Formats: sequence, C-alpha cells, structure tokens
Amino acid sequence: MTDLHLATRNAAALWEALGETRGQEVTRRPGLLGVGGGRNGLRVILLSPEPAPDDLALVPELVRAGGRVTVEDPFSAHDFTELRLTPRTLAS
Repeated sequence: MTDLHLATRNAAALWEALGETRGQEVTRRPGLLGVGGGRNGLRVILLSPEPAPDDLALVPELVRAGGRVTVEDPFSAHDFTELRLTPRTLAS
C-alpha cells in the first residue's frame, strides 16, 4: 500500500469517527466513504483510484442530495465537473 493510500485511509477514519460521534449519516463502501450532515455538509472520500463501478455510481446520488458538498479524490483519477463540482488541489 502506498503512502497516498495510507494517508487516504487515515483521513477516511477521521471523518468516519467524526460523523459517527456527531450522529451524521455515514455511508461505507469498499471504494468510498460518505459522511453527511452538520455544518460541514456532505463529504465523500474516494478510497481508491479505481473504485468499483457501483461505488463510483453512488457519488452522483450523494451529491444530488443537495447542500454543501466536498468530494475528495486524492488520486486525481476522476472528473466530477458534470456534477458541477470544481476540482482543486491542496498546496504542495
């Protein structure tokens, strides 16, 4: 497992714990984690550069639920502009 995979799993564990503690809806799939509700809105973290098609198909459903949305694709492998999401990267 690469450092990026490990960092992604670590971030997902953090958001999952926060979501559960705050009573937010948590969606767990092998290829993604979704944590919704609260002041942070919906956060979706892709856990792999190639999530299963079913996992990837869930992203638009989660996004269309409305509200503030953050989709993290640490691998920069997917284009979500069709969902009206604007890609950006963290400073290096």
